[in-house]
Amino acid sequence: MAPKDIDDLVLPKIKGKKEKKGTELSDKDMVMVEELIKVYKSGKLEVTALRGVSTSIKRGEIVAIIGPSGCGKTTLLNIIGGLDDATAGKVFVDGKNIRNMKEEKLVQFRRKTVGFIFQNFNLIPSLTARQNIELPMRLNKLPMDTRKERITKLFKSIGLEDRMDHRPEQLSGGEQQRIAFAVALANDPPLILADEPTGELDTHTGQEIMEIFKALSRQLGKTEIIVTHDPRIADFADRTLKIIDGKIVGDE
Repeated sequence: MAPKDIDDLVLPKIKGKKEKKGTELSDKDMVMVEELIKVYKSGKLEVTALRGVSTSIKRGEIVAIIGPSGCGKTTLLNIIGGLDDATAGKVFVDGKNIRNMKEEKLVQFRRKTVGFIFQNFNLIPSLTARQNIELPMRLNKLPMDTRKERITKLFKSIGLEDRMDHRPEQLSGGEQQRIAFAVALANDPPLILADEPTGELDTHTGQEIMEIFKALSRQLGKTEIIVTHDPRIADFADRTLKIIDGKIVGDE
């Protein structure tokens, strides 16, 4: 299934104070991490999830991060998305040094720069599909007219115009994940982070969902990072990073 009519899905940019770019970050890079270390502590126990990870991801690139459970791939994704902080190292996203951000700025960064897609869809059960998609736009204080118009276009782009007023429990797994993708696109972020986006879906539905994700990301110029343990899903990416025991051991 191909995405439908995505004209005008890109929101107009609001002019504001220009962010200083880190000197280490090229204008072509959406993400750059350098010598990233993450140590989790529980009492006297320490677990090192990332061991000096360094990589960069270009704007508009689709990158898959693969590896076995517990290898550190989700930790890396969460640090890039500002959901977790590194123990040491550098993290630049869209020209911003997110390791130096105060919590208030970090909240704004997550709302405007990153769209998240999770394995379990992460939709709010009590809200309709329409309301789930509208929520991040409300939090970002988009005008009502803009929200209504964008919701209609997003539903059309994912082919679920007749599911607007259904709650998550009334939708199939594939439909829920398409709604979750529309939620991630709601505020028109430049970066999409997907953690096992097909983990709860059968093979056929997973392939269909990835075709939609890839086509829309391409057409809208999004940078997309996908964490997966499934090499078939990695085939949709431009590049694959393989992580073992907290280190990148392959970059193809």
